Amino acid sequence: MPDAAQPSRSVGGTSPIDYTATLDFFENRAGLAHGRPANEVVRNWNTGTDLSARREADELDRVLPHLPEDLPLRVLDVGCGVARWAHVLDGRMRRYVGTDFAGGIIELAQRNLSTVAERTETRLIVCNAADLATSEVAEFGPFDFVIMGGVLAYLNDRDVKSCLEAVANMLSSTAVVYMRESVALGQRLTLDRHWSAELNGEYSAIYRNAKWYRTVITDVLVGDHRRVLHDQEMDPLLKDHVDTTQHYFILGTGQPVTLKSDR
Repeated sequence: MPDAAQPSRSVGGTSPIDYTATLDFFENRAGLAHGRPANEVVRNWNTGTDLSARREADELDRVLPHLPEDLPLRVLDVGCGVARWAHVLDGRMRRYVGTDFAGGIIELAQRNLSTVAERTETRLIVCNAADLATSEVAEFGPFDFVIMGGVLAYLNDRDVKSCLEAVANMLSSTAVVYMRESVALGQRLTLDRHWSAELNGEYSAIYRNAKWYRTVITDVLVGDHRRVLHDQEMDPLLKDHVDTTQHYFILGTGQPVTLKSDR
């Protein structure tokens, strides 16, 4: 547990976070994951609730209707974790490329991909999302579907923009981009090596508001043909923190669709 004299939670301001602390956190979670379900790597294992499953169902309801039905997808999963999305999209992909900052997480993903890899070309790459532009990822593009779920909160401001710029350069002409982030409900919240009893460890993250992300996304990813199709909070009944919520953006060349969650 950190020294109580050292501030680890700040409201407002633009102080950066230390990526070393982020890497330590996720490598530690990977080490603790052995013998437990793969999708629980960064979640609290003792809640005894079905919140994670309900969140996943809500997420899939929002995202899957946007995917094209008539071609196998080239998928980029930035911050892939244990490659959950590869199983969701199994049978609809010709290539799956997953990246994650922590080598230990990538090892878990590799084991989790064994059945998918029998039918789909798969690549897993250890890479901080901040370094996407200089990684080998672009060699496997362009991509038809890009996923960034809970990634950008672990990046400093300038690296959020560089990550999205790298993604923009890897998209096919009809690509769909899906982003989900924990966002601040009020002022920006920065956690720097903050102790979490729920996660039993220290972690660092920046919770910006949805307006901040909206501005960057519009500047970098919106173009002549690509536009924002959805920009909404996830089901507020599924959030478990008072000062943050889950917000998602879907960008593409198609039309917005009416989702069950919007009815």
